[in-house]
Amino acid sequence: MKTYLLLAVACVLLALGRAPVVAQDDDPQHWLDSFLHDPDSREELRPKLLALGADKLAELIRAYPRPKPLAAGEHKLSTTCPDGFTRPYWLWLPDSYDGETPAALIVCLHGGVMAAPVDSGVAIMRWYAKYLRTRETPRPVVVMAASADCYETWMNAAWWRDAGRANIHHFIRQAKLLLNIDSDRVFVSGFSDGGSGSFAMAFCSPDAFAGYLPMCGDPLIPITDGQTHCYSNLKGANIFAMNGGIDPIYPGREIEKLYKAANKDGANIQWEIYPEAGHDWGDPEVTFPRNLGFVDTWRRERPADIDWSADRGSLGRRGWLSIDETGALGKKHNKAKKPEPRGGGSYRIDLGIKVPSDFNEMAAPRVGRVDKDSIADVMGVEAGDVVRQVDGGDVANFPEIRMLLSRKRAGDKVSLTIERNGELHTFTETIPRPEKRQVGRVQGKHGSTLTIEVHDVTRLSVWVTAAMLNDRGEITIKLNKERAFSGKVAADAAVLLDEFCLSGEREPRNIARIQLDVKAVLK
Repeated sequence: MKTYLLLAVACVLLALGRAPVVAQDDDPQHWLDSFLHDPDSREELRPKLLALGADKLAELIRAYPRPKPLAAGEHKLSTTCPDGFTRPYWLWLPDSYDGETPAALIVCLHGGVMAAPVDSGVAIMRWYAKYLRTRETPRPVVVMAASADCYETWMNAAWWRDAGRANIHHFIRQAKLLLNIDSDRVFVSGFSDGGSGSFAMAFCSPDAFAGYLPMCGDPLIPITDGQTHCYSNLKGANIFAMNGGIDPIYPGREIEKLYKAANKDGANIQWEIYPEAGHDWGDPEVTFPRNLGFVDTWRRERPADIDWSADRGSLGRRGWLSIDETGALGKKHNKAKKPEPRGGGSYRIDLGIKVPSDFNEMAAPRVGRVDKDSIADVMGVEAGDVVRQVDGGDVANFPEIRMLLSRKRAGDKVSLTIERNGELHTFTETIPRPEKRQVGRVQGKHGSTLTIEVHDVTRLSVWVTAAMLNDRGEITIKLNKERAFSGKVAADAAVLLDEFCLSGEREPRNIARIQLDVKAVLK
């Protein structure tokens, strides 16, 4: 009785968005609960949980309790994200959600990651909710509004950066722990920066979502922020995008060229250009019901054959393969196709200037805050300054500054004339170029033997599912036709624990991880 009472308290705290109190007894379910919600306890609890063994841990994960279903309607919660900052998020539940039938989940990403208030994604959530209320759906659909809150935290939380994408996965994990979410029917949608963030999730997390529904985004914005994108990573991803024909920030016909180029490289992007729409979501009477039609029909699919490019392990994985480390291998060992990281597209230059908390888009561009070590910080711009000119041209508001910066490229010089205490000061700096990293590519085929070819990949991992093993529990892996591994594979408690902590999915999929040193195999 004591055990279930404490678990019930923990679940109530979870539903309120607060971490449960660390358990004082030796009940493994409490260890698991504390491991999930109290990062400070993980070093102590990890060996205890792993000592239980894979079978027992898998049982605990499957039995991890959900709290009593939340009432229909809108709920504001909060959670501490992987970057250490506490952020709010919102959930809207339909009347049809009963906790028994698995629900689809739409994650809404707001625009203006450097300036928008934390609740700006709620508007998108409420538009989806409006049309969900007026129709009968095959299954319930839950809608979430996530928060980047880069203004009060840091720019690394932008949706497309490593930390920002980790935060999105964390918000989804929270929803899965609280609610009965169908993991094969999770979608991401967003506007402007949220649209670009939706594309970033498609490039880097094609296994986590059933589909992507970006609005007025640019698929290549993240590359101007040092993020590597290869169109080949979009193979198999369900994407429907909409853009405005007279959008002054991301002109629809220019963005359409990127969609066509992506589809030539194996993507399957569907799109609609609204000729009369600007930087907005067009006619909501068309946009949101149409998006919900895709939510009804699309499901997550994991391909058996893999084609994946990345420049670092944190960029994600595809199916049963991940790139852990890249490095030059030379022509002798490069058997996979050469990766083709994308360039071009619209550019978003981040000077490191944050708008004031009482931001008015059309007001004089007064600096609210300056990010440490940013271009503006190096220039000497300070909070309270008012930007009067960019490159000698007068500016009246932040949108005008953004428009001028959109013409800039890495390596260009930019000058700002600011007013401070009634005096004008002009600063000039060079826009830094993103760090160049070695991009690698893996191509794998799934069969009785897993066959993998690489290009400039020095370490990789094979993520093993039970279905990949033969009736003797064995697997064989060939790397560039060389035998890299052959033998039995047992479920690994560490993999089960880490996968649950990341995804919140109670049914373990990946049961083991085989890490391969490519140079050692191919020597």
